[in-house]
Amino acid sequence: MGRSSRCTDQSANYKSPHSTCETMPLGECCVVSAVGEGCNSRTHQSSDGVRKKKKKKKKKKKKKKKKKKKKKKKRRQKKQKRHKKQKKKKKKKKKKKKKKKKKKKKKEEEEEENEEKNVASNFRG
Repeated sequence: MGRSSRCTDQSANYKSPHSTCETMPLGECCVVSAVGEGCNSRTHQSSDGVRKKKKKKKKKKKKKKKKKKKKKKKRRQKKQKRHKKQKKKKKKKKKKKKKKKKKKKKKEEEEEENEEKNVASNFRG
């Protein structure tokens, strides 16, 4: 009993922690850190004398998935926005071109009319 309490004692400073660990059951004994400031509960001595590391709790990866989903959504929205912008630009360009074409056609028709009038007036004269 005195040994186990000595092993878990914070002020204990052992030169060789393994000598006391082998005779004690798992969980009661812990390996003292190099400086000797108490116990390091991460490394336990198993019953067969092989050092075993304490298992760490796994963190849930649900949050990461959510973040990934959010990122995907954002990317998709960005793509849609860009696509919309390009479509708008294309439409504007098309409209401008159409307007220009219409203007050109109108100008050509007016020139033709003027030419016809000139020819007619010359013919009469």
